[in-house]
Amino acid sequence: LLEAGALLANVGRHIAHDAHHKHSYYLIRNTDQLTGFTSHEIELIAQVARYHRKSAPKARSHPEYAALEPSDQRAVAVMAGLLRIAIGDRGDERMLRAMRAHANFAEYAPLALLLIVGSLLLAWRLEGR
Repeated sequence: LLEAGALLANVGRHIAHDAHHKHSYYLIRNTDQLTGFTSHEIELIAQVARYHRKSAPKARSHPEYAALEPSDQRAVAVMAGLLRIAIGDRGDERMLRAMRAHANFAEYAPLALLLIVGSLLLAWRLEGR
């Protein structure tokens, strides 16, 4: 699901650059071209794309995110956070805080290593800017 969300995260740029993450959510959620995925999986993919930039997911103000089960909310927060690290989005700090709030370390121990490596790669990448 993370791979699909990463591949489709910027599809909304075909509509407009501003708020393209929201356009990506809409396009992914409403397409009939993602065969092989269940409706639930498409929702998670769309949410990963939606939260790959700008604000972190919030159950209070994002009804689509609030409708997810708590385990799916955690999965979306972690996958979107990993995607932000991979992209090097300037909003990483916000998403990383959201990931820490949602992630149980024992449950996501393998991801902790990815976060460390991702953070190091991001720091190395930013040094070159």
